[in-house]
Amino acid sequence: MKPILLFVLIAWVPTSWIKAQSSTNSPVTDSIISVRVTDQYRMGSFGRFMYGDNYREEWVVPVPLRVFDIDQEKGGLTIVQRGGGGQTRSLRLEAQDGRQYVLRSVNKYPERNLPPPLASPLVVEVISDQTSASHPYGALVAAALAEAVGIYHTNPEIVYIPDDPRLGAHREFIGNSVALFEERPNNDWSDAPYFGRSEDIESTAKLIEELEEDNDNEVDAIAYLRARLLDIVIGDWDRHEDNWRWASFDKEKGRRFEPIPRDRDQVFYINEGLLHWIASQDFVLPTFQGFGESIRNINTWSGQSQGLDRLLLSGLSRADWKDAAQQMQKQLSDTTITWAVHHMPDTIVALSGEEIIHKIQQRRDQLVRYAEQYYAFLARVVNVVGSYKHEHFRVERLPDNRTQVTVEKIKKDGNPTGEIVFQRPFIG
Repeated sequence: MKPILLFVLIAWVPTSWIKAQSSTNSPVTDSIISVRVTDQYRMGSFGRFMYGDNYREEWVVPVPLRVFDIDQEKGGLTIVQRGGGGQTRSLRLEAQDGRQYVLRSVNKYPERNLPPPLASPLVVEVISDQTSASHPYGALVAAALAEAVGIYHTNPEIVYIPDDPRLGAHREFIGNSVALFEERPNNDWSDAPYFGRSEDIESTAKLIEELEEDNDNEVDAIAYLRARLLDIVIGDWDRHEDNWRWASFDKEKGRRFEPIPRDRDQVFYINEGLLHWIASQDFVLPTFQGFGESIRNINTWSGQSQGLDRLLLSGLSRADWKDAAQQMQKQLSDTTITWAVHHMPDTIVALSGEEIIHKIQQRRDQLVRYAEQYYAFLARVVNVVGSYKHEHFRVERLPDNRTQVTVEKIKKDGNPTGEIVFQRPFIG
């Protein structure tokens, strides 16, 4: 509720005074259509001062998009259910082979989260305008960069959904709109290299359950760290638990889990304008610091992710963080970054491509510093957890003012097996 209350208090200028009239796109039957995402974020000069330039031009410029045909896509798709979070309109679809896919509106509808007392036209306009700070085509770049550095990823495509009678009861809900179409990583994707050819992809809730039940199960912490470092580079602050899926692989004993980031809605999120600048301060909503050449405070920017980060990264050393950051710096060459940004439509690249390339390069160059800063922040309070199986926790005082914590598996007779689940030295 904090963003809502903040903008209700300080957004004293009705956006209806400063916004242009919106219009909708007409239904079509062509295979390709030149279409804008929306024109609701048009705004005059005073409005841009208050709310920011953001990506208003990217939202309104017409872009050639493929028209989505539900009967032809993936051999024919069936609508399973509506989905999406509080702000997104989406459909879950299933192919004949049982694979599932998602259509998710590129535009957001934050008014869906507003309680009735706040759902006035003014508040709805103010809250809705925050969407203009998100880049409508950023997910395309995120997937390309993930591919370049060896991180699992979905393969999003921006498509146009016509006013199609085959959508049935969902026609008014999502028809005549621009949407992101991508795989829904779950269950068996054993022929998909971009999901590690995993035969069983799990949710974060299931992952945590598996870790709690059996200490033979483990997360590839380096793979998760690399995914989080990419989040930093592309400015994706919205990495809560539900925005991850986990590819699982059988080991000799137990299973190993590797991360699959998804729902890249906040890639390149910026915070231009007076009101967004106020909202991004550390005493208000510091995760909204915005995608700039640098990050003012990496610790508060990562607020959405800290719970999962503390759980999954606690066994890594400072050297692990530094090595991972240095490796990613090498992988993200200027050529690779430019190639990834050009996965957006040409008209969009012409508007913001060069600026995004420059910002990614600057953030890449500072990645080791961000990694070490965030490591030090997480190291202040470290979670060392066991499982429902029995473990032996050993705390040893070492020279040079260090303390080492070791967690070992225990035999049925109560003696340690020598198999280490966790080991890390602490200073102080």
